[in-house]
Amino acid sequence: VSAIIATTVGGAFMGSQPSFIIPEYAMASPIELIFYSALGLLAGLLSVVFIKTVYGVEDFFDAWKINPTIKALIGGVLVGAIGYITLLLFGNYYVFGVGYDFLDLILDNKITIFIIPFSLMFLKIIANALTLAGGGSGGIFAPSLFLGGALGASVGIGVNTLFPEISGPIAAYAIVGMAAIVSGVTGGVLTAIIMVFEMTRNYAIMLPLLLSGVISFFTAQLIYKETMYTEKLTRRGIHIQFDKRIPTLKTLLVREIMKQDLVTCHPTDAPETVWTLMHEKGIGLIPVVDGNTVLGTISYLELHQAKDSSIESIASLVKVVDLCIPSSANLYEALQIMDEHTTNILLVKNQDTIIGFVTANLIIRSYLEKKRLS
Repeated sequence: VSAIIATTVGGAFMGSQPSFIIPEYAMASPIELIFYSALGLLAGLLSVVFIKTVYGVEDFFDAWKINPTIKALIGGVLVGAIGYITLLLFGNYYVFGVGYDFLDLILDNKITIFIIPFSLMFLKIIANALTLAGGGSGGIFAPSLFLGGALGASVGIGVNTLFPEISGPIAAYAIVGMAAIVSGVTGGVLTAIIMVFEMTRNYAIMLPLLLSGVISFFTAQLIYKETMYTEKLTRRGIHIQFDKRIPTLKTLLVREIMKQDLVTCHPTDAPETVWTLMHEKGIGLIPVVDGNTVLGTISYLELHQAKDSSIESIASLVKVVDLCIPSSANLYEALQIMDEHTTNILLVKNQDTIIGFVTANLIIRSYLEKKRLS
């Protein structure tokens, strides 16, 4: 509802014309999809370069133990120098601001020299990274559009030079590049595609947009699992998971749900003693503990298979497995350990002392109760 109201009010004041005007587009040949696939691959690679450069330069600046104002001055001088270089080379401060003037020229097919968008692509990455590292606000979305437009124009100029009969206009590749870079940098594939489509209102470009955007996303994810936004959260200790159950499991610690009436046996116990204990307690798996040392487990099945032998103690029947988990661990971590060791019970330790236990069933019940209360 808020999006509808905002669009209606914005349109009433600013009109409904698209942000970027591009020439009428039609796919020259189905073979062009190969070029757009290559553009998506390159966009995924460039997205990772952009992310790593931003955080790499930020780490470099953070390592300087100097006054933040001095850092800002250094960053400003370097960004100004890059802007001056672009002025000398290309006649404009293209790397400054959001860069829409540069995108307008590309989308109007007025930039046809390969070296211009190719050079500006890397200069923009460095300028943006220096701005953010120096303490300024450089943004992510607009620079991603700039990089995508520059990359797309570079590819478009290349394929137009090599395959003029089967390639569309440079502007088409620039538009697709914009969506592809936003997809790779932010991880929002559909968001990037829809936003770029909204800014151009050109339906014919949708197939290349979808193709390059998806390829860019998966290429970036294959190389580097973080996006520009999740990387910042990860550095703060906040790990984003796409499974909605995981955050709930991470909010509960094992010490909050553990049971303390732990039933254990000793490795010197006779099989008949452990068998009787299982029947009395109605359980089929018992941890084997020697003092505070957890040796593993013994199950009803293992006892049943050895019942006719002359074994005097259960020591040789113990399944050796690490059943310990610290009391500060959360339920998600407990389930991961259970899955790794193929067990449904863990003993909770506070330093070196066993203080209780948790089971898979107990974790599931606690999760369902937590969801019911929320």
